[in-house]
Amino acid sequence: MISALGSITGMIGMIGMIGMFGMTAMAAPAPTYEAVMAEAASLTAAGRPLAAARRLEALRSEHPQDFAAASAAGWAWHAGMAWERAEAAFEDADALSGGGASEGLAAVAAARAPRVSARPTGAASFFTDHPEWTHGYAGGASLDATLEGRALIGGQARAGALEGTGGRAPWLEGHAGVGATWLRWGVMAHAAALGGLTVSESPGDASGDAPGAAGARTSGNGGNGSAGSDGGNGNGNGNGNAQRGPPEPVDSALAGGGSARWSPWGDVYLEGGAVRWKEGAAWRGVAAWTSPAAGPLTLRPGGALQAGVDGAGWSTFGAARLSGEAGALEIGGRYGDEERPVALGARSIHPLPGRVLGGGWAWARLEATEALGIELGWEWLRSSVDGERTDLHVAAVSATWSAGGAS
Repeated sequence: MISALGSITGMIGMIGMIGMFGMTAMAAPAPTYEAVMAEAASLTAAGRPLAAARRLEALRSEHPQDFAAASAAGWAWHAGMAWERAEAAFEDADALSGGGASEGLAAVAAARAPRVSARPTGAASFFTDHPEWTHGYAGGASLDATLEGRALIGGQARAGALEGTGGRAPWLEGHAGVGATWLRWGVMAHAAALGGLTVSESPGDASGDAPGAAGARTSGNGGNGSAGSDGGNGNGNGNGNAQRGPPEPVDSALAGGGSARWSPWGDVYLEGGAVRWKEGAAWRGVAAWTSPAAGPLTLRPGGALQAGVDGAGWSTFGAARLSGEAGALEIGGRYGDEERPVALGARSIHPLPGRVLGGGWAWARLEATEALGIELGWEWLRSSVDGERTDLHVAAVSATWSAGGAS
């Protein structure tokens, strides 16, 4: 009897040990509050704010009265442009703290508010070794509106003239574009469409033959270069000629495509798009990388491939930028062989005559006030026109003013 009881007791003990071992193996310790908060901060820094927001929402379900978790979730949703979720989290945090999340609520309201920016620009240019033109000048302005921090509607109008051995050739150009941005899975995606029309009048000659309507193609303004895929500061000057007589459309373009940014380390940028000209179509792909900041310094190397009506093309480029509270300074260069590249990331139609072989740029921006910035730029482009090499130098000055929304 005692032996039987001992056997039963031993079996019960073994079963208990097995049960305890199984529970220990299956019940892995849950991440601590501090670990989840640290993980969310790391995810946001790595460009994955929506993943961070989901982790924080799970933490909030376990700590519904915690202000820090609610506030952190609000900022993570805000970084992911999920405005409704951000507002809800900040409202919860505000209620828990008796008004302690007013900054977050104000940030959401500012991000969702319409924002308008204007950019007047003036430029002067001169050519070396060009068969017809010696210098030119241009002026214009662009106006952009941003809605909900995502949708962009913009337009630009410019006018100018070229002068040279053939006389004076005035031109007028207009661009219009739309775009939308969203963030998913840590990737910032942007889709855009851009169209432009150039009207020009040239001196022509006695026989009535125009020097070539291709000369009426012009470069877009491209903003300050921070959004550009390859193009530096985007400052450019128009140049054009066509048959003598009343102004008439000599060139048009319609471009569309998309871009994506991912930040595993630094900033990876990819862009693809197509452009339709009167004489055919072409596509262009761009890949670039912006280094993590080393103090005020960032580096941006990249390259592009092009194919279409004018054959294949390619280019490499690089830039170095110093940034601070007072403004920014950038220098860069490019080398390759492309026909009429279009940079959708900079919303710039850049259809220069001939093939672009290389060049460089220098650009500076001064933050005069919170709403006003002053920009100075210089760009050099080497082109091949009908097999002859020519250099174009452009100096430009512009001002950017913005109101509403978030800076």
